[in-house]
Amino acid sequence: MLGRPGRIVKDNVKKLLALICRILIFCNLVFCVFLSAGCVFAGELKEITILSMNDFHAQFYPSVSVNNELAGGAAMIAGYVDHYKKKQNNVIWVVSGDFFKGSALDTATKGKASIEILNRFPPDAFALGNHEFDWGLGVLGRRMKEAKFPFICANLTLETDNRKYFTQPYLIKEINGVKVLFVGVIMEKLDNFIGKNNAKGLRTQPTWTAMEKICKDLGPAGLTVVLSHQGLEMDESMARSLSPACGVDVIIGGHSHDSTETPEEINHIIITQAGSYGQYLGKLDVTVEPARGRVENYTWELLPAVETAEIKPDRGVAELIEKLEKKYTPGINRVIGKNNAGTGFNTANFACDAPAEQLGADICFVNSGGIRKTQFGGEIRARDIWEAFPFEDYWVIFRITPAQLWKLIENNVKREGESLVFSKAVNYSYDSSLPAGSRVLEVKVNGRAIDRNDAKTLYSCATVDFLWNKMDQTGVPAGELRKNGPCTEFKDRNYRETYIDYIRKHKVLATNAQTRAKDISEWR
Repeated sequence: MLGRPGRIVKDNVKKLLALICRILIFCNLVFCVFLSAGCVFAGELKEITILSMNDFHAQFYPSVSVNNELAGGAAMIAGYVDHYKKKQNNVIWVVSGDFFKGSALDTATKGKASIEILNRFPPDAFALGNHEFDWGLGVLGRRMKEAKFPFICANLTLETDNRKYFTQPYLIKEINGVKVLFVGVIMEKLDNFIGKNNAKGLRTQPTWTAMEKICKDLGPAGLTVVLSHQGLEMDESMARSLSPACGVDVIIGGHSHDSTETPEEINHIIITQAGSYGQYLGKLDVTVEPARGRVENYTWELLPAVETAEIKPDRGVAELIEKLEKKYTPGINRVIGKNNAGTGFNTANFACDAPAEQLGADICFVNSGGIRKTQFGGEIRARDIWEAFPFEDYWVIFRITPAQLWKLIENNVKREGESLVFSKAVNYSYDSSLPAGSRVLEVKVNGRAIDRNDAKTLYSCATVDFLWNKMDQTGVPAGELRKNGPCTEFKDRNYRETYIDYIRKHKVLATNAQTRAKDISEWR
């Protein structure tokens, strides 16, 4: 006899409810296991601290002021790195280029002393900057072999084969259980920032394509950091160009000497830079979710590199610097003259006036970015000249017409950032509010207005070989200037010696702060 339908339905309902209860209990147990393991569905979070520095320029002694306190110096930076690495087990220490060039010790040893000093507090990764190339590839290769830390650059390849890198393009390091990918990039127009042939045989690739290739080849990382030496604006541009699939989280930059008190954020990429000359150490604390390769949170600080109750200069580094100075730069502190002009002394004007007189040239011009020290004390020491003019340049004397001089100045006043400065024989006025190419209103040489169309009169003119080899960028190519007559290159003598000779001859430097270029736009 068949059972009644109502009882069958009730039995099925009971079975279904029991099954649902068992499923709910199982899900609850799984959730508890994940929760107890700290895994939550979003993934476990990890913290990493990145200490960074850029554009140190071999300032081994404290040389810059932060809040009216002298900051920087290799021993102080080493003290900060040591402090945080001992305090935390999740610290990475990196350099974004231009550790070289700026001190007598660095210049005299062609970077050898700089490497020996940095080996005492070696970075986990070092991205090449343009000033690492100042002595050419042969010297740079020797310095890289002497280093106890890795150099990285992903967009610098051999000219003959763009599949072969000049140095390793990236570095993978595990820190606090997180796979961190570091990729180095340098400015695409490297040749514009280094001496002729200093990177001969190499070719720069577009930064964003180099980044995309590396990230595609390697796959996702827990944290992807670009160590860049191309300037803040170019870092921003790169961040806009990178696809989200590339997975870049942070760009730690250099070259433009910017101090980013608040990091830029573009396409969820954090962009920082820590000033210059060791005045600050950048400290980026990131909280990441490694499973998803995502930064959940971050804080950024510009740490003034000054002595504190907790952090002291590294004594071993300080002693090493003194030892190296005695070995390589004896007599660097000898007094060679006096500066009685005080604030009335203009280093940029001196940079042009001294060689014009010493070389017997009517005119001299140099690039403002090549003057690395803006103030001299009452006593001028050999160190001051080495630090103000640290490059391996030499003087070139050629002839220039008034028409070419006008064109040179016109091109100069439309530029932003680094510009040319001229000796006292040249004075000019311009209006920056006018369209580029028509801003110069008047140019005077030795007090007399020149004719912008005069292609016959000739002036003797001096500049450094760095500029001479880049005259095409000024609108007055060297090839045109050679047509004006003989060109003399003083290759056997460093340009720095001209300044030392001038000071020794005059003994006392006088006021030279007169304005030579006047922008009249604000008067209109």
